[in-house]
Amino acid sequence: MVESYDNFCLFCRINNSTKKTDDFAFFVYFTFKDWKRTLLADGPRQTINALTLYSFAYANGFQWNNLPAWWDNSVITAMLLFAICFTVLMFVGSLILLIAASIFYVPLLCYIQGNLKVSSPPRAKARANVRNTSVTKSTRQANCSVMCISEANL
Repeated sequence: MVESYDNFCLFCRINNSTKKTDDFAFFVYFTFKDWKRTLLADGPRQTINALTLYSFAYANGFQWNNLPAWWDNSVITAMLLFAICFTVLMFVGSLILLIAASIFYVPLLCYIQGNLKVSSPPRAKARANVRNTSVTKSTRQANCSVMCISEANL
């Protein structure tokens, strides 16, 4: 959910862009948006799940060729083991994406900081004028939507 008009316009401009750096910006932003959930909520639970899988593998001598021996022909145990494997693999995937976003963050920040130093005065003045006038929020959003549509057609 977009929280403000400025964020709406920013996301609209980035979404209509064809630059790879904007795609990286989206990736980094939305990956970092869930870092607390990934590390603080899912991390401990998936660590326990991974230790449970390890104990099952250790009890069966790490024999991957005889997997039905892991669940002793119990359907419920088999379903639980497959669910644990699935959730652990999903967590590992999320963790890899978070690490990749952390790696991409520094070069992206350097690129964005370099571009922030060069600004286009006419567009900045137009935005300042829009903010200073008493325009309703719906009118501002409509103007931004028109601007996004017109920039997409360029």
